[in-house]
Amino acid sequence: MTERQSRTGEELSLVQSPAAEAKAAIAGFLKDFSTFQDDVKSTLKHQEERLTMLNAKTMSYGRPALSARAETEAPHQKAFNAYLRSGDDDGLRGLTLEGKAMSTAVAADGGYLVDPQTAERIQSMLFATSSLRSVANIVQVEATSFDVLVDRSEV
Repeated sequence: MTERQSRTGEELSLVQSPAAEAKAAIAGFLKDFSTFQDDVKSTLKHQEERLTMLNAKTMSYGRPALSARAETEAPHQKAFNAYLRSGDDDGLRGLTLEGKAMSTAVAADGGYLVDPQTAERIQSMLFATSSLRSVANIVQVEATSFDVLVDRSEV
């Protein structure tokens, strides 16, 4: 090693051999790396603690455990099976029936009330989009059949 002095007489850094400089650089790098590694470990530990806390909170308010055997058949299926196997129709008679309905808003139910201009516009749109509507007629029939007289001489 050689020492160097500045013009003012102050001592400058010692000149080291390249091997010594490499060792010092590697030692500094390892020190910095171990500091970084410790920081990462502490961050991961903190995150694991948070996840554990969140899991504990979610598990405490979780759903109750499900029963071991789920009800796979509905009551009407059981009653129908009993009727088919033994002719016992008491189960079917005791069931409550669900009533469901659908309204199609026909004229008898009230229909829709619109002004004549809107009705004409709807009709023109229907005729424009459907080729069959322009030649079809709507006829209300209260009998079981509908007979039409056709004059073949005009065809």
